[in-house]
Amino acid sequence: MGLQTVLILLVANILGGATYAGMKIAQAGMPDAWIVVIRIAVVLLGSAAAMGRGVLRWEYRGRDLGLLLLVGVVGYALPIAITLPGLSRASSTNACVLILLEPIGIVLLSATFLRERASRMQWTGILLGLAGSAVVVGAPTGELAGNLILGVQALLW
Repeated sequence: MGLQTVLILLVANILGGATYAGMKIAQAGMPDAWIVVIRIAVVLLGSAAAMGRGVLRWEYRGRDLGLLLLVGVVGYALPIAITLPGLSRASSTNACVLILLEPIGIVLLSATFLRERASRMQWTGILLGLAGSAVVVGAPTGELAGNLILGVQALLW
């Protein structure tokens, strides 16, 4: 892996982690729906900039367009919308930790929808990941509901 790749991944992770703090701050003065729209718009603009001229080619038709819409809503917009009620009940630090449940969600959704079989090692990793995140985040009574919501949104990514 080259240095440029490492730097891009580092910046992406820093921005991703900072997103939760930014969303929590924005909740103090902005409706949740606007936060979702702004976050999606920023990602669209960033993606378009990264794709350059390739963004002008639109090759999706029929079933592919429907699947793209489904993944875009369920796999992107819905987790963002679910994040906001979670952030209002828990800390942005917890959100940064719980987003690490994303790979667990990928394995679970792949097993459910693609009929991929998870190995014993993967199931062990899933259980350890869930237990580890519960230990790190903890379950203070005031934040339990928010932590559960943030865990669900992480699994949807």
